[in-house]
Amino acid sequence: MWPSGILNGAGKASFTHEGMKITYSGYNGDGTNYGYEYITVEGVLTKDLTMKAFGYKAGSAKVEYAWGLADNELNPDLGPLTEDEF
Repeated sequence: MWPSGILNGAGKASFTHEGMKITYSGYNGDGTNYGYEYITVEGVLTKDLTMKAFGYKAGSAKVEYAWGLADNELNPDLGPLTEDEF
């Protein structure tokens, strides 16, 4: 969720913040499985951003992050995002 609540909920949503396009998959995930969520930032970083991951329930979680990758490099199993997914 974006701190102001702009990005939240089950489905994918995007908005522009200080020249950066921020996209969140929604808590239902990327379409392959619940919990496989992502956040992308497009454009030049105009300010520092902090990402925090919180677990919904007890147990283990795998959190991955990357910098400067093409869409299809984020998760090779998913392939690139198409323009209509933004």
